Amino acid sequence: MLRFSNKNFLATTVNEHMLVIVSIESLMVNISTRADSFRLMLFTLLNSTAQSAANSSRRFTTSRLDVSVSSLPTLYCLMQCTPDLTADECTACLQPYLQYTLKYMDGKKGGRVLGTRCSMRYEIFPFFQGDPMLRIINLAPEVPPINSTMPLITVNPPPQPQSQSPVAAAPPPPEVQATTQELHGRNSRRRALWIIAAAAPLLSIFLCAILFVVWIRRRRKGTEILHDQAAANRPEEDELVWRLEEKSSEFTLFDLSEILHATHDFSKENLLGQGGFGPVYKVNVLS
Repeated sequence: MLRFSNKNFLATTVNEHMLVIVSIESLMVNISTRADSFRLMLFTLLNSTAQSAANSSRRFTTSRLDVSVSSLPTLYCLMQCTPDLTADECTACLQPYLQYTLKYMDGKKGGRVLGTRCSMRYEIFPFFQGDPMLRIINLAPEVPPINSTMPLITVNPPPQPQSQSPVAAAPPPPEVQATTQELHGRNSRRRALWIIAAAAPLLSIFLCAILFVVWIRRRRKGTEILHDQAAANRPEEDELVWRLEEKSSEFTLFDLSEILHATHDFSKENLLGQGGFGPVYKVNVLS
């Protein structure tokens, strides 16, 4: 058990912020005799375990009820108080837990009552490690009424002076009453919110990557189309430029093939010399 606070909670024995957790599964106790038997078993289990926990030095006990009644299952229990409490204070802290258990968990396969000073849990399976510290083999004679003002837990504390009175505490009502189904629902909603929060950025990045790839492909495709169009238009453009230069120039323009033929492929026999713009060749008269 761990607790921290900005207040000195060690100065008081108040069991604050109580939480009741009830199993959603019920035992098949439709017959009234079996329902009464389970109720008696549950009271015996919690009453005996609370006595043992309050009288132990650690204020902690695990237990098992081995009484077989009408084929009802074996019950396991764990009770504990903070070890700074006295036996009477632990008894007063656990006393309302029996009333809450009989009121909210009657016929259920398990349940818990949690508080800042003491806690309780019972199940139909061994949920703690090791052997139980207490083996219960005899049932209580009867179950006291839930609204009884008499203590449900009977403890034999060491003798005290007459001037000292035992600690008595009125059972505070639990602040929260929740079933395991509701808790699972809350966990599921929280898990869904976490998944959405994690998936949204990833989905945005994925969509941006797809849009970027599509944009790159379209840009490359448009560039290739422009290049193809330019290559297809280049011969026509060259021919047009050739004709314009021929009309505007005072010299005659020749094709390269004509010059190669006239100079015999720029042979050395036709080389006249070197000029400022390169070698000079003589040519045969072109017809």
